Amino acid sequence: MHLLLRRTLVHYENYQPLNSLLLEKEIVYFVIINKSFMKSFYSFLLLSISLFRFHSAFSQKNYGEEDANVYLLKKDFSPAKNESEAKYFLQLIKADDTTYVCRYYNKTGPMIRQEVFYDANLSIPNGRFCWYDENGNLDSTGFVNHGQKDQQWITYNDKMEKTKSYKYDNGREIERRDYTANLYIGKDGSTAKLDEKEKAEHEAYVADSIANKLILQEAKFDEGNDKNKKWQKYLEKNLQVPNRTMTVLGRGTYSILVSFVVNKDGSTDDIFIMQSVEWSADTEIFHLIKDSPKWIPATRNGEKVLYRQKQFISFQVN
Repeated sequence: MHLLLRRTLVHYENYQPLNSLLLEKEIVYFVIINKSFMKSFYSFLLLSISLFRFHSAFSQKNYGEEDANVYLLKKDFSPAKNESEAKYFLQLIKADDTTYVCRYYNKTGPMIRQEVFYDANLSIPNGRFCWYDENGNLDSTGFVNHGQKDQQWITYNDKMEKTKSYKYDNGREIERRDYTANLYIGKDGSTAKLDEKEKAEHEAYVADSIANKLILQEAKFDEGNDKNKKWQKYLEKNLQVPNRTMTVLGRGTYSILVSFVVNKDGSTDDIFIMQSVEWSADTEIFHLIKDSPKWIPATRNGEKVLYRQKQFISFQVN
C-alpha cells in the first residue's frame, strides 16, 4: 500500500488548563491514500476476529486486537445468526484483567457507542463512555469510576460544539457549565453567567502568564523548531488503511477526530474517537495512537502534567 502525505494542516487551540493538571490542544493532518495499492453480554453469538476472514466485509489480514471478540447484532440488538442478518456488531476487547472495552458499530458505518467495564461479566462500569449521533459525531462522553460518574462529562451539538459540561466527584456533581443557557452552577449551588465566569478565569490565566506565575509548555513529539515533523513521519510510515475500509467506504475523503492524553511519562492514554468513520479505520487510529513512541510531556511551572490532544486525520481514497 502506498501512503503519500500531501499536506499538513495544523492549528492550535489557546491551550489552557482544563483543570490543575490538564492542558489541551488540537492538531490536524491530511493523508492521501491511493486505493490501487493496496449493552450486550455473553448471550450474543460469538465470532472470533479470525473467523471474519471468511466474510469479505469484515476481512482484515493480521488486523484487530489480540484478545477481542465480535458479536453480530440485529436491528433490535438481539443476536444475529450471520453477517447478512446483522445490522450492527459489538467488538469486545479485553485490554487487561480489569478493563473490558465494548464498542458498538453500524455494520458498515460509524460507531454507535463505547462502554468500558471493570469485570468480564460487564457488570461494573469503569472507564470512558461515549455516545455518537447517526453521522458518527460524538454526542456525549464522560468517565465512570466503579459505577459512579466521575471527572468531566461533556455533551455536544451537531456542530461538535460543547452544549454542557459537568464535573463529578465519585458520583456527586460539583460543577455545571451550560453553554446554551449561559449558566454556571458551582459546587455550593451558586450561579453566575457563564461567559462572565470564563472571562474572569481567562483574565486570571493571562495575568499569571504575564507575571511568570504560570508557565505552560505543551506536550510535543520531538524537540526542535519543527516539532511536528517527526510526528508526520511516524504517521506516514505507520498508518495502514485496512482493506475493509477501502471496500466498505469506497472513493472519497473521510476524517477521523481522535482525542488522547499524553501522560507524565510521555505515553498515550484515554484514547477515544470524537468523529467516527467506520470500525476498521477507527481501530487503525486507536492502534496508531496507542503504539506511538513516547512524547515529551507537557509541563506547568516546570512540573510534568497531563496533556489532552485532539488529532484530525483525513483519508482520501482514490
